[in-house]
Amino acid sequence: MNKLIFYRTVAIVLLVINLIVIGFVVISSYKKGEHPLDRKANFRNEAVEILALDKSQEKMFFESADRHNKMMNKFDKKQSQILQKYFRGLNEGLNNDKKEMLLTEYNELERRKIEGTYNHFEEIKGYLKPNQIDNYNEFVNKAVGRLLSNNSKPPHPPKNR
Repeated sequence: MNKLIFYRTVAIVLLVINLIVIGFVVISSYKKGEHPLDRKANFRNEAVEILALDKSQEKMFFESADRHNKMMNKFDKKQSQILQKYFRGLNEGLNNDKKEMLLTEYNELERRKIEGTYNHFEEIKGYLKPNQIDNYNEFVNKAVGRLLSNNSKPPHPPKNR
């Protein structure tokens, strides 16, 4: 009888521990598992707060961010197409000149993305008031941190089948 009570108690304790661990995992995963578009919207709102933008600046900021995102998506799509051609060359055969041309094209798009982001930040700085300039460094540091963080990258797009 004592063994039965012992095993029941151990089973109940282990069950409670498992439920606590599962609850912790579920609760902590909400922040990590947010949709990339939610992260983007949250950062936009955070940027508005960091920079202390007024309504007209906020409108310019969102318009600029939308233009920048469209440009980045266009470049990402082109880069994806280039990589598909490049790696298709493993099956179809690519001469070195064609491979070099594809790599040059890809790198040119990457350069344009970097320059476009730099210009986007410069544009934002351009419509800040003198009392907001101090906040600009914090904004740039957070934005660049998000850009370079693996966690901020959106998931790969689904493959066309």
